[in-house]
Amino acid sequence: MATATAMATATAMATATAMATATAMATATAMATATAMATATAMATATAMATATAMATATATAMYAVSEGGRTRHRHYHLIVSNMDDDIRTH
Repeated sequence: MATATAMATATAMATATAMATATAMATATAMATATAMATATAMATATAMATATAMATATATAMYAVSEGGRTRHRHYHLIVSNMDDDIRTH
């Protein structure tokens, strides 16, 4: 009986250890997968946003150049600071 009890105890302990190890491994794998997916998604989103912004900027610049008759006009802004007020003038 003592041998059977010892064997049952050892089996239960080995089973519990194996289950805990498998659970820890599955949790670590799931966390690493979720982190990798979130990182990849964030990187893809940032890349897509930067690409879209660059494309929109290039399109707007091209449209502006066409609307100005094929030339780009430059405006110069001057910030004039006085004791009374702040004024932005353009020429």
